[in-house]
Amino acid sequence: MSNNNQQEMLNFLNEIYKNEGDSYGIDYFSQFLHEMEKYDFAQILACQAKFPIGYVLSFILSTPSLWINLSDTDWIRIMSVLNPRPKPFSIEIFDAGYVDIHFLCKYMRVNAIELFLQQKEFSDEDKKKATTVLQ
Repeated sequence: MSNNNQQEMLNFLNEIYKNEGDSYGIDYFSQFLHEMEKYDFAQILACQAKFPIGYVLSFILSTPSLWINLSDTDWIRIMSVLNPRPKPFSIEIFDAGYVDIHFLCKYMRVNAIELFLQQKEFSDEDKKKATTVLQ
């Protein structure tokens, strides 16, 4: 993604976050779907990870058209984009740094922790952080 596209996406996502409040969930996010489809979901999620986890989960659950057809390989790429992960003892309860794994485990009933740990290209440090946080 070019720097201009990246900045455009960041500005767009920040604006969506800043204006959320009058409505939320599907009603809120559906008005932005057409624009969001221009961007890679992995990049969107990586940018969303700086927001509170409740907001990010609401975003994911409200925009299934962006992720419903993703394969295991796509989710592994998303996990890769979100690496390096936050330090486990410096994150807050509302941190969305592990939202991909949380979402896959809780809502999709996928053993995303095991999937994450099986990836040879992920660092041992990220794997250790993930197991510490997600236990």
